[in-house]
Order: sequence, then C-alpha cells, then structure tokens
Amino acid sequence: MHDSLTADETSSTTAHREISAGHDRRTSRRMDMRIPVELRGFGQDRPRILHTCSRNISSTGILVEMEGDAFRMGDPLEIEMMLPPAEGVSSESCRATCSGRVTRVEFIGAADGRPGRTGLGIQFSDRLRLSPVGL
Repeated sequence: MHDSLTADETSSTTAHREISAGHDRRTSRRMDMRIPVELRGFGQDRPRILHTCSRNISSTGILVEMEGDAFRMGDPLEIEMMLPPAEGVSSESCRATCSGRVTRVEFIGAADGRPGRTGLGIQFSDRLRLSPVGL
C-alpha cells in the first residue's frame, strides 16, 4: 500500500494513524452512501423493525441514523439494504442481507423542532448475502 508514497508521505500517514488510533478503530474504508436500510431486532424489550437510511457503509459495517432510541449497544440485528448497481458487483440494484450487532450509539441532535436523531454503528457479523431485486 505504501509503495507509491514518498518517505515524507509514509511518515505523515503513519503519524496520522497513530494519532487517530485512539479515536477510530475502523479497519476498512467507509464510503458515504445513503441507501434504504431495514433493521430487525429485539430492542427495548420487544421486537422492533426500523426503516431508515445509511450515512456510510464499509465491508465490515454500516452507520445509520434513526429517530429515538430503538436499539442499544450490543443489540443483535438482522439487516436488509438495497444496494445500487456497482461496477464489478452487479449491473442492477440488489438486496443485501446479513446479521450484525450495534457497536456504537451516538446522539446526533435535533434540528428545526424535530426530535433528536441517533447514529447507530453496526458491525456485520457475517458476509453480505446478495440477491437480485424482485426475487
């Protein structure tokens, strides 16, 4: 990965990783992507289904926004999302499903008199299962 970086860039990159290591433990690149997401789980002592939207996604997890606090840290979830066509993956939209677990909960805040929003960081527990839309 560092083959194309100069010695100064490599030092800067290494320093950046060391500084941010305490704040960010992500191991895969996140892409800002807003896609529809359905979360199914057992939150607040009862079954819940939440339809929301992602803020970003990676190969190991997803960050979604929601109103309220339907789920808590550690809650197991079933995740279903609609992925747009992507080069090298599929020429059509597809449905992706997997299991996951809430690994981060953060209050985002309220705006324009609306209730506060919550960001949920969800780590995928297994590989995404892809299926064409309509099947």
